[in-house]
Amino acid sequence: MEFSLDKKSLGLAGLKGNGQQRRRRNGLLLAVMGTVLMATNFITIKYALRGINPLTFVVIWFGAVSIYGGIYAVIWRPPWAMQLRRNFRPISAAALLNPVAAIPFWFAMQWLEPTVAAFLCLSGTIYAIVLGYLFLGERFTLCSATGMLFAIGGIAFMTYHSGRVELVGMALILGGCFMASLSYMFAKTAIETTDPALIQVSRAVVTAAAGLLLAVVLGQIHTDLAWHYLLVALLGAFFGEFLAHTIFFYALRFVGLSEQATIAAITPLMVAIYSLIFLGMLPTLRQSIGGAVVMIGVLLLTRARSVERDKSPTKPRMQL
Repeated sequence: MEFSLDKKSLGLAGLKGNGQQRRRRNGLLLAVMGTVLMATNFITIKYALRGINPLTFVVIWFGAVSIYGGIYAVIWRPPWAMQLRRNFRPISAAALLNPVAAIPFWFAMQWLEPTVAAFLCLSGTIYAIVLGYLFLGERFTLCSATGMLFAIGGIAFMTYHSGRVELVGMALILGGCFMASLSYMFAKTAIETTDPALIQVSRAVVTAAAGLLLAVVLGQIHTDLAWHYLLVALLGAFFGEFLAHTIFFYALRFVGLSEQATIAAITPLMVAIYSLIFLGMLPTLRQSIGGAVVMIGVLLLTRARSVERDKSPTKPRMQL
């Protein structure tokens, strides 16, 4: 039996391989950019909450993101109406889950140091593993179990001997991260054929509306705001929310959630640096040790998902 390859077929194969490597490299670069920008949120939110109550802040923050998205739509004229009709269910699910994730997070940030909150937000990787096992047909391996035990143990170590208010804040962040993981999972199912900015703006519009409704009902709308707190909120809404999450969702076209989670493990380090520079705050020794254990667990979890994906490249996808 003869076997031969012509130069043309070899060239096409090489181009295809190079194209895939380039897409993955670009995706990883975008994921790092999005992570660095999103890490600033812990600082801007903590600072602005000194002069703005959480519900008013939610309305300002996500209202500003909605306006930024409107400006983007006017300038670039993306086919949002067609994309929304095509992927209405996953986009609406991602949008409806966002206020349930974001509003508890805003309240929790009143009571927690930014770096501690960043460590707790790594719990999203645990949720991603569980959701993948339950809904996406992924296997739960020994490495996954070990990583989960490390992450849970680190969180428990951080919260040991914490006061009641801190425990409430930690519980709010852990619950909010679970809802955020669900939101990202739905967004992932639509990202291939949807403008990432549309997903982010949809989440922002729904969250701003939910925050406004709650603020009006509870009498928490405040209009007498210091200009510097308002300025920080508006800048943070652009760089840390609109731009960062648009980049994050765009990166999901090229890399998986597990790779995103690995990169997100650098968030607490970035937040610690930002906190020291801008707020003069550092985590305690207990919080640092517990956070380091959480990061080890997250890396083990993402390693397990990477190995499993390489063994089984085709996975059943959740359909909506």
